[in-house]
Amino acid sequence: MIAPVNNSRRMTWVRLGLGLAAALLVGAALFFSPLRHLFSWEYAVVWVEKIKSNHAAVALFFIVFALAVLILPITPFTVMGGVLLNFGWALPCNLLATTAGAWLAFVIARFFGREAVQRMLKGRFRSLDRLAVSRGFSAVLLLRWIGAPPFMILNYLLGLSGIKTRDYLLGTLCGLLPWMAIVTYASHSIWAALIVGGHKGFREALQQVMGPVALLSAFVLIVAGATIYIKQRKKGLLVDFSEETEETQR
Repeated sequence: MIAPVNNSRRMTWVRLGLGLAAALLVGAALFFSPLRHLFSWEYAVVWVEKIKSNHAAVALFFIVFALAVLILPITPFTVMGGVLLNFGWALPCNLLATTAGAWLAFVIARFFGREAVQRMLKGRFRSLDRLAVSRGFSAVLLLRWIGAPPFMILNYLLGLSGIKTRDYLLGTLCGLLPWMAIVTYASHSIWAALIVGGHKGFREALQQVMGPVALLSAFVLIVAGATIYIKQRKKGLLVDFSEETEETQR
């Protein structure tokens, strides 16, 4: 019985090591090789202008979008999707590509790292993991709303948690919808700012568009935090009251 357990534990760490090694290799290939030029702003502008009238190329773009979610921020791709299609088509395509990419990252993290994380979880961290499972949808929804940690990182972190796949996908889809609708709707103005002002113009235009969303996210975070705190306080008071009642009865 000891040998199978040891083999299982060894395979868990081997799998984690392979996942980390693959991630490092992909990152090195993209950011320290000629391939990095494919992700430059100049290349993106030229590429988008070329494929606007090519339906097959536009479809290929959204496939690339879904795969890029694994290693890159989603905002530039969301803007490009809004430029390539009208809003009625761009929004569902952006949502589908983003959610598909988030699901891929979730699956990768779960396959390579979940068992290792389970072996390391102890005490309070194990309780937090169980809380994430029981509050899966609402936890993912809140995290997507506030945008922290960054989308790409959060995909992998949630894959390492015990959250159910269904809760993860629904929470991601619902949490992204307001943010993505605003960015997709404003994509043409953001894209024009990029062409005129480069990366700086893109960043400034995005900040103007996302300002109201950031305020709304902060409000949601404050309300959610206050709600959780009040609930925990009530639970603590109920526990204290029950303990006092038991002592009185004795």
